[in-house]
Amino acid sequence: MSILRARVIVAGEPTVGKTCLVNQVCKQSFNHNYMMTQGCEYNIKEIPLETGKSYQRVELHLIDIAGQNIFKEITFELLGKANLIMLVYDVTNPDTFHLLRQWLEGIRQQNQGRALTGVVVANKIDLENRVAVGPADGAAFAKSIGFEFFEVSTLQGKNIDDPFKCLADIFYRRYQEKVASLGA
Repeated sequence: MSILRARVIVAGEPTVGKTCLVNQVCKQSFNHNYMMTQGCEYNIKEIPLETGKSYQRVELHLIDIAGQNIFKEITFELLGKANLIMLVYDVTNPDTFHLLRQWLEGIRQQNQGRALTGVVVANKIDLENRVAVGPADGAAFAKSIGFEFFEVSTLQGKNIDDPFKCLADIFYRRYQEKVASLGA
């Protein structure tokens, strides 16, 4: 069985739920107490692909980076050699949405010459009465940067696998395109 491996940077402001999202998907656990990520956390999520493809699964190596300013100098060093990006924001906090472009630029700076793509994830959709950034805004931003858009509730486990499956599919397609361009 063959495996493709992709390095995914999971980025966004503090308290948007990056670590909770990764832990829900990788470990099926949700911590109700906020625990600040210091530097980064590393997890692997295996995504099986449809049968009939030459590679039967993609391993997403998830680099969940701290959102706090005090860690940005350290974390920017960890952003290099990315294959994909997951930008996460909190639908109840517009500032976390508006700062996504800054995160994207920081990641792109550390990956000059690499064609990076990924997903934008709107988290905390379970807080329906507090939504400050609607799905149309998130989708428009994602489209403007060439990313896919997803709405999730990490607390409820709603739609949490979808962005990760999308990243695996994107990586597999890009791999296939690269192989085809080499004439292999």
